[in-house]
Parts: sequence; C-alpha cells; structure tokens
Amino acid sequence: MQQEKFDFFPLNRALSLSAMDEDSTESKVDDLLRQVNMLVERQREEVTHILTMLLSLGRIAALAIWR
Repeated sequence: MQQEKFDFFPLNRALSLSAMDEDSTESKVDDLLRQVNMLVERQREEVTHILTMLLSLGRIAALAIWR
C-alpha cells in the first residue's frame, strides 16, 4: 500500500476546511467570524508569549546590573 505524503499542508496553521451544506450568507458570515476569532486568539497568545519572554529577559538584565 502506498503511503500518502502531506508535508505540503501546514497543519499547525490551517484555519478550516469546513464544508457548508447551506449557501446562506448568514452561515458564511458566522464561519468567517469564527475564523477571525480564532486568529485574534492565536495573536493574543503569541503576543503574551513574546511579552513574557521580554519581561523575563528584563529581569535577568536587571539582576546582572545589580551584581
């Protein structure tokens, strides 16, 4: 049996592959809103992580100055 390769697909960055049964504008807007909310949350997590790292580095620098 041949094994399929999925290296090309960015699994950690895929937003959605939803299949909508309805073509209504409302369902499309709802889906778009969910995706935007996911992106906003991911951005918040990344910014929080970066700020935490910077604060940690700042504390290390402050300790080095006081020694």
